[in-house]
Amino acid sequence: MKDWIKRSWQEIKVSIGLLCLFSLQVSQRILMDEADRFYANKIGLPVQWLSIYSDTGNRNLWSLLFEGNRGIFVNIGALLGEFFLIFLLVKSIFMLVKYIKSRTVKVKGLVQSDKTI
Repeated sequence: MKDWIKRSWQEIKVSIGLLCLFSLQVSQRILMDEADRFYANKIGLPVQWLSIYSDTGNRNLWSLLFEGNRGIFVNIGALLGEFFLIFLLVKSIFMLVKYIKSRTVKVKGLVQSDKTI
């Protein structure tokens, strides 16, 4: 049981790291109001879960967050959905690696037993 918890915690940590990595870029910039020069910067990949509203259009994520903005909207459902998608991707990769490792160990065991006969 403890081994399962340890493996799951490792997969969750990798998923959180990938979520942060995919969220470091502004994926879509929309001009909301032409006269007021009001932009909505959408952040998140593949699901856009964070919207930062600002008055300048050409800025990176860190300056949007810490150098002034008009508001921030976090879509919790999209954030959880993106985390779940990334977690499933990481879980399937871990399972594939485990399956390949078990197949190579079995093949090596057969080869070694054939040499001894």
